[in-house]
Amino acid sequence: LQRDTKVTLLETPDVNQVEAFLRSLFKYADFAPEIFINTAILLKRLLEKTGWHLRPTNWRILVILSLRITLKMEDRPLLYTSDIRELYPLFNAADLLHLERVYLRMVDYHCVITLEQYKSALLEIYAAVRSSNHRDTNLSARRHEQRTQKTQ
Repeated sequence: LQRDTKVTLLETPDVNQVEAFLRSLFKYADFAPEIFINTAILLKRLLEKTGWHLRPTNWRILVILSLRITLKMEDRPLLYTSDIRELYPLFNAADLLHLERVYLRMVDYHCVITLEQYKSALLEIYAAVRSSNHRDTNLSARRHEQRTQKTQ
């Protein structure tokens, strides 16, 4: 699953990068918010089962695969291979189908999400957003304070 070695952004993704990537996917395809949460659950499940980590060379394709499997489980309109090729041109249709099968084997075909898992993930996401907003607010306040001190 780490075939995407041609990606030029070679830094480990932070929460903001992954969030921005997901937001662009969701705006592109107009997905419901619960799809985002279920995608995050499946991605986390894959990482926990395999011991893998999100790396500069794998995180985008792992997110895309998690999203595609979520959409199939939810019986929602798919993110089609042609759409993915626009966003991520390194893979053809056969590659994506193969990677989906590998993904499913890696999670032992365990794609069911219980209400408790959904609630737990939702609370984690809320906490991460609050924490991120708090850090952003503190950073903005510090920058404002520094600018104010410079002008005085």
